[in-house]
Amino acid sequence: MANQGSNTVSILLNTTATGATSPTFATQVTFSTGDRPAFTSIGDFNGDGKPDLAVANGNSNTASILLNTTPTNATTPTFATKVDFPTGTRPYSVSIGDINGDGKSDLAVANFNSKTVSILLNTTGTGATTPTFATKVDFPAGNRPASTSIGDINGDGKPDLAVANPDLAVGNADSNTASILLNTTATGATSPTFAPQVTFATGKDPWSVSIGDINGDGKPDLAVANGNSSTASILLNTTTPVTPTPTPVTPTPTPVTPTPTPVTPTPTPTPTPTPTPTPTTTNKNNPPVVNISVFSQSGSLGFSQTGNVFTLAANTYTDPDPGDSINYSIALADFKALKESAFTWKTDLNRGDYRQPVNGLSFPEIPLPSWLTFNPATRKIELGATRPQRFDYWMKIAGTDSSGASVSEIIRFKSYSFGGFVIDDYIAGANVFFDANKNGIADPNEPKGTTDSQGAFAFDISSDTFDTNNNGKLDPSEGNLVAFGGTDIGTGLPLETPLKATPDAEVITLLTSVVAELADRGLSVNEANAKVTTAFGIPSDLPLNNVDPIAATLGQQPGGKAVLTAMLTAQNTITQTAGLIEGASNLSMGDAVKPIISTIADRVQTGTLDFTKPEQVADLIGKVADRVRAIDPNFNAQEIAVAAPALAQVIVASNQRIVSAISTNNNLTQLQKQVAAIQKIALGETTQDFKAFGAGQKTLDSLVAENTGAALDAQIPTISPTGEVQITIARPQPSVSSNVRSNLPENTRLGDVYLLTDGNDTSFPAAALGLSVFALSGNDSLTGLDFPNTYFGNQGEDTLVGEGGNDELIGGKGSDSIAGGIGNDFLSGNNDNDILLGGDGDDTLRGGKGDDLLSGGAGDDVLNGDPGFDILTGGAGGDRFVLQDSVTELSQADLILDFTTADKIQLIDVTFSQLTFESVSVILDGATAVTSTAIKSGNNYLGVVYNVNSIALNSSSFL
Repeated sequence: MANQGSNTVSILLNTTATGATSPTFATQVTFSTGDRPAFTSIGDFNGDGKPDLAVANGNSNTASILLNTTPTNATTPTFATKVDFPTGTRPYSVSIGDINGDGKSDLAVANFNSKTVSILLNTTGTGATTPTFATKVDFPAGNRPASTSIGDINGDGKPDLAVANPDLAVGNADSNTASILLNTTATGATSPTFAPQVTFATGKDPWSVSIGDINGDGKPDLAVANGNSSTASILLNTTTPVTPTPTPVTPTPTPVTPTPTPVTPTPTPTPTPTPTPTPTTTNKNNPPVVNISVFSQSGSLGFSQTGNVFTLAANTYTDPDPGDSINYSIALADFKALKESAFTWKTDLNRGDYRQPVNGLSFPEIPLPSWLTFNPATRKIELGATRPQRFDYWMKIAGTDSSGASVSEIIRFKSYSFGGFVIDDYIAGANVFFDANKNGIADPNEPKGTTDSQGAFAFDISSDTFDTNNNGKLDPSEGNLVAFGGTDIGTGLPLETPLKATPDAEVITLLTSVVAELADRGLSVNEANAKVTTAFGIPSDLPLNNVDPIAATLGQQPGGKAVLTAMLTAQNTITQTAGLIEGASNLSMGDAVKPIISTIADRVQTGTLDFTKPEQVADLIGKVADRVRAIDPNFNAQEIAVAAPALAQVIVASNQRIVSAISTNNNLTQLQKQVAAIQKIALGETTQDFKAFGAGQKTLDSLVAENTGAALDAQIPTISPTGEVQITIARPQPSVSSNVRSNLPENTRLGDVYLLTDGNDTSFPAAALGLSVFALSGNDSLTGLDFPNTYFGNQGEDTLVGEGGNDELIGGKGSDSIAGGIGNDFLSGNNDNDILLGGDGDDTLRGGKGDDLLSGGAGDDVLNGDPGFDILTGGAGGDRFVLQDSVTELSQADLILDFTTADKIQLIDVTFSQLTFESVSVILDGATAVTSTAIKSGNNYLGVVYNVNSIALNSSSFL
């Protein structure tokens, strides 16, 4: 079993006699794990026939493997020292199964905070004494995946994944569900693959999922334990079985080369040239130029990227010098090794776009894989039969003339038809699909995917199904990319505005939504791009379908800030207007976006649009109201039109702060945080106020007063411009205190108090039941009963356990370990370095003096470290962290370890307006440095919020 408090796993050997009616086990033997082990699973990892251990370590973001070295029939177990393998963030559960069919036990890990399942393929040799695993591959799951189980859901012989996704009061669309990820990994593959998750509703807060045939139909069903609804959900499997197909030995085909029919040209007499003066030779060589960029040609790459061959056009690059030849070459770099700052967007001689590498920056070239070849003579890029199912690279194509001068461009080279990012800030967990019929709904036959934790998506498409004009690419008339749902990683807010883009897009934003709207009206993508860039003052050579505004800004690309400004002000304007429409009509926010985008498209077709101009925004609101009135006859368009000038003031106020932050902040890292802080208010509280006004629940005067001027500024936290400070801290360790006899009467009742002894008490007499128990001095170990208990440990290093009931457990002097158990408990460590565990229920934990570890467990808990350096872990539920003791040394400020949007920070004797936030890097117990946020009042520190960016904190995070 996994022991979270001691960072160990216990092995208890079974000594139960055959047929006995009472079980017996040998005394536990413990073995070290990672930090805060949450779950353990058993399997044979090195093929020696002995069951080994896999442990998910919640705080160290690893899975530990402990190989079993216990001799057969030994009475004491032995295990090799743990070997750790990285997982996602906060692994909560680990399951074992043969994912790739190679006969070895692989790992599936549910990562609670990163909302993924990690697959680690086992590469351990038979009989090896040290385990080895391939680097994890992550697959998106639902919200806060807490448990994973392995079974063959669709009967194809491959182990699939079932994942339990609790809610934790977040209310995401993928909360309170079980996810199924079907295994598509080829037998013996070195990299796992799974189909995108499909979610099924469960009860409230599903914490565990198991697989078994419930109804005897031969199909594995799901059993889910629901933590907050006190139920178990049974989901019967109705999946149509897939008959496993054996892998055939495919003969190598002999290619048949067609014999070309020669065409004999008719000779043309050569005219006698007119003599011309011979010019003076300068011997100056001109480098090649991009004539028809590969990026422009790669419209046909939509399918050939997943096929076998792509041939560069003969005039891809041309040389200004007559008679000079061009030699083509390619190079690859891993996609993650190159950022947007490595290239700028340029225009070729035919007005096509391409990525030009920045002069002086090296291309992190890697060797071409064996399955990829390039023939410079034929300019043919060919993918062999051994190509992997998934790959993602940057490819640099260079043309070099006979003098060594060259030109080059960079393209995405990937295994899937669609791939890119969903952006306001990056949107994690968004649903992305190819909307072939443009109905805005992800129909069953339409290909789809989900963005990862950094907003990236990738999925394939069948050309036979959707390329209706058979031109080798997907045209805007054949469908759009649509994204909806997910969470903005900068603000922590849900994406409430559906986004769309034409099929060629590598980014999906509200700007690409306008481009797609114009393309739906018959404009080409280039024409639509020109209209939108002109309207918003963006350089016209920037393709909005391909420019990542955040990366372009951070990479200081020309025009990057202009795209970012337009995108963010559009997002504010559209989201707040959609909130207004939702409140005042029968349209949802998603439905309200359509008439808003249409109205914006009308404007950009004929002129410019500035979301910081009140009169333009007011005009936009009025025209949107007219469109909504045509959809909902009960919508009061006249009332909205009258209020439009005042409503525009509110929208413009947020947008002006975005423009100011982008134009004045030269610290690009701080810029991203500052605009996210503004967006968190604009898309959060202000949008909610728009909804309330539309619904008649808020006056127009209140809406304006609370969301403009100083009132708006007061809601937006100031991001400290200082550089990131790194601090190294360790968990507090128990201290040894003096243990002086009290010399009070022992085993005596004094009113409602029962005094135990000055010795090491481990129990109490029946006479103490129902009374407040004082243990006096000594190192006491007391466990209560299933009713309210009140214990005072007093002197010594005490262990107090409340069990059932609403208990009051107070440690006194000494380093105490206090656990509340079930019920709404009050725990106080008092003096010295204590460990407090709330358990189930809504508990209150006070650390007292000293350096304490406080963990609330399940329930809505209150945690107050009091003086000293304390580490506060809320656990499940909506918890309240109390910060009241300020310190001058950052390393002595209390550390909040697991703050979520469901939690609050309570301030004592200080207000939110007095706070500033500082980005810090925290190394906890020697682990990898994690970017966190220090909370300051003046020059003093109140606390540090671990693994949370400052942009995720605002006035709504505090009490």
